[in-house]
Amino acid sequence: MCKAHLGISRDMEWSEKNCLQDHFVYLALTPGIKVGVTRKSQVPVRWIDQGAWEAIKLAVTPNRYIAGTIEVELKKHLPDKTNWRNMLTGLKYPDIDLHHEKEKVLELLPQEMQQYASRDDRIYSFAYPVNEYPAKVSTLNFDKDKTVEGILCGIKGQYLIFEGGIVLNIRKYGGYLVDLYY
Repeated sequence: MCKAHLGISRDMEWSEKNCLQDHFVYLALTPGIKVGVTRKSQVPVRWIDQGAWEAIKLAVTPNRYIAGTIEVELKKHLPDKTNWRNMLTGLKYPDIDLHHEKEKVLELLPQEMQQYASRDDRIYSFAYPVNEYPAKVSTLNFDKDKTVEGILCGIKGQYLIFEGGIVLNIRKYGGYLVDLYY
C-alpha cells in the first residue's frame, strides 16, 4: 500500500498528485454491487470505465492509504472486481437499492473508519450507447488477429461491442496503431 502519507515515496511529486489527494470509496453496480476506490478527480470517469450503471460515494478520505484501508476492510464482505462478462451482456440487478446498501456497508466499518463516511447520498446513473447487448461475449486480440472486421453495436465502459458478441477492451491496446475504415 501507498506510504506517501508517512513521507515515504520514490517520487513524492507524483505521490502528491496521485496519493495525497482526496479519494472516494464507493459502491457501484457493474452489474452486481462492488466496492472500489478512486481519486476525487476521477469521478465519474472511473465508474464509466468500469461500465457501472449506478454508483454512490461511501467514504471520503484525505489520501489513498486510508481509502485503501477501508476498501480492504470492505472486501471481506463485497467484491472489488467487476465481472466484465456480465457487465457486457447488459445484466442488471434492479432490486439493489444503493442507499440501503450504503447504510448496511457503513455499519461494517470499524469505529475508527466511521469518521470518513460520506454525507453525499446522490446516486450517479449512467447510460451507454449500446444498440443490443450480446447474450455471450468473446474477446478480440490484436496480437493474434491482425485484421478485425465487424459492425460496432455499442460502447460500454472500456469495451467496444461488435456484432456477434465480440468485444474489444480498448484500454488493453493503448499504444497500438489501428486503422479504422467505414
